[in-house]
Amino acid sequence: MAAGGDKLLGMGDPGMEDGSLRSVLCIPLEASGVVLGGLVFGSTRPDAFPPPDIHMARQVASFMALSIERQRQRDSTVVLMQRLEAKHKSLEETIERLERANLELDTFIYSASHDIRAPLLSISGLADLALTAQENGEEGDLVDMLGRVKKNVARLDQLVTDILQVNRARLMERVIEGTNVEELLNEVLDALGDMERPEQLDVDVICNLPPDLPLESRRLRQVLSNLISNAMKYMDPETEESWIRIKAWQDNDQLHITVTDNGIGVAGEQSERIFELFYRGTSHSFGSGLGLYLVKRQCEAMGGDVRLNSNESGSEFHVRVPIAQQL
Repeated sequence: MAAGGDKLLGMGDPGMEDGSLRSVLCIPLEASGVVLGGLVFGSTRPDAFPPPDIHMARQVASFMALSIERQRQRDSTVVLMQRLEAKHKSLEETIERLERANLELDTFIYSASHDIRAPLLSISGLADLALTAQENGEEGDLVDMLGRVKKNVARLDQLVTDILQVNRARLMERVIEGTNVEELLNEVLDALGDMERPEQLDVDVICNLPPDLPLESRRLRQVLSNLISNAMKYMDPETEESWIRIKAWQDNDQLHITVTDNGIGVAGEQSERIFELFYRGTSHSFGSGLGLYLVKRQCEAMGGDVRLNSNESGSEFHVRVPIAQQL
């Protein structure tokens, strides 16, 4: 506002640029002791702002400052509420993870205790039978009993090994390194060379990948080892020619690996639970129920996933993990 019909001049107006401005009125926009800005009036006429205009300008400035402060408070409240909602959601997710972890730990302790106790009781019972057989001079039964003891010891050793793998997976740090997937597959197959398998087992590897992909090779090694050993364990004994097909390829920034076999397969109702901790498809299962659980856990730790497609003709596990942008 200006007296005498003078117009309000703004930055860039001729009166501001050519130095013809003769009167300036500056009113601070202040709220709660904080200066938020300023209200400036200019005129080309000297003494253009009489007291009534100055009083009105101050009222306008006070109203504007109050409006700005209220808007700032509303904005701050909105931001604070958004942060609180995010914190609340994060807290709920943390609580949910802890509840799942506690439930998983309870299941782990119960199942591990049961699975460790079972072979120990069997060994103890066989030892008693062996002593009785020796006392009765039934030496022929001792060989059979010792063989059964050996099987129970091997079962117990495998269980302890798998439990240690679960713990190592939990503590494993994220390390990205250049990985030759084809070499890694061959190393895994060599390491499984002494594993019991059908005599006529054909393993075929198709790998069309660059030789130095940035991946978490330690986690990937465990995933491949568990999937391939699982395929070897569950071959169909009635099949004359058993086979495992391993295929690896890249799709943009994703690594895909499928492990397919013509084994006994997984029933539809079991496929949803096959990755659960200590889950076994049958009561006479060969494994500890930890191998596929570790596969899922390691895939998720790498930011990927694993899916199962299975029927009576065999199983296909499809692993997808992201390829890092750089080492």
